Amino acid sequence: MYIHGGDIYRNKVEKDFSVSINPYEWTDELRADIVRVMQDESLIYTYPDALNARLTDEAASYEDTIAELVVCAGGASELISAVCMLQRDSAVLLQAPCYMGYERAIRAAGAEVMYCYPDGRSGFFSLSPLIGVLKTGDEHGIEGALGKKKDVGMVIVTNPSNPTGALANPDELREIVCLCRDKDIVLAVDESFMELVMSHEEYDAVYGRILRETTGKVIRLKSMTKSYRIPGLRLGYAVCSHKETAGRIRDILPEWNISGPATEAGIACLKDRSDYLKRSREYIKSERAGLSYGLKELGLKVYEGDANYILIYSDLPLYEKLLDRGMLIRDCETIEGLKHGFYRLSLRHSEDDYALMSSIKDIITECGGIDGRR
Repeated sequence: MYIHGGDIYRNKVEKDFSVSINPYEWTDELRADIVRVMQDESLIYTYPDALNARLTDEAASYEDTIAELVVCAGGASELISAVCMLQRDSAVLLQAPCYMGYERAIRAAGAEVMYCYPDGRSGFFSLSPLIGVLKTGDEHGIEGALGKKKDVGMVIVTNPSNPTGALANPDELREIVCLCRDKDIVLAVDESFMELVMSHEEYDAVYGRILRETTGKVIRLKSMTKSYRIPGLRLGYAVCSHKETAGRIRDILPEWNISGPATEAGIACLKDRSDYLKRSREYIKSERAGLSYGLKELGLKVYEGDANYILIYSDLPLYEKLLDRGMLIRDCETIEGLKHGFYRLSLRHSEDDYALMSSIKDIITECGGIDGRR
């Protein structure tokens, strides 16, 4: 069974470093708005709007687009499942390593999964292996479970990458956009963590125009769950390049897929004027730099990135040793393209991050050094 990070229900956990939500506390203004919504009894005993009209309008305004191109859902995960359902008769191309929820959604939809892997030259950060597959035409004739050949109908790119946290090279993303357009392949860009890395202005200057000006079929996936730290409410939305695509996704989603409290909390977040996300990005940048530096000083292999989580490698049994101390991290051994020894550490409060680093230092000492040999 696929288990996401954050399984605090089957582990004794005091500090959860396995889930990658915004580590920055709500501003007083945003907290007041969300608390006010959660105390509204009428949102409990009244059916929510099945069309999610107000939330959709607010998301469209936030994204500077029209409501017909926006689809709201109960988290990015629900959108990923819906988007994959559109590809049930085709294959979906992924670049490893990536979020394992994609594979789960693809297989549940009855589609086929095709991975391409980093080569020794480009490492985890480059999209060049994906470009190579699309250029050579190897995306055709994928052997399905029943022996039927399936063409690739969709490519999923994660920006910033998960679990590496690295931002995509704009030139490589542009090439993928063009290749998908020319081959009539849907391009889904999972931007679940983008709000925690770039402002709207920065994003538009680097990526926005690339995705907006193509005539191809592009779906951008956004996670309010991550950016506004509301995983218990579940919220996300898709921004599509075509009304037809948005309509097909809506037809797949169930009625009343977003609760009343989640709807109103989402509207409050999108209307927030307290610079919460700006402050969050500043905190994440500073905290990530400090934790990365400390981990490197301890002798760990730390992969560069920009998001609110850090990918590391160690031969030491960090997952088990930290769990014994009440700290849960993400063991990445189950992620396609990685192996035993890869771990993802998500940022929390500075005090917690310092405690994590201190615990890792103690584990290194207990194991007789960084290589784990006494």
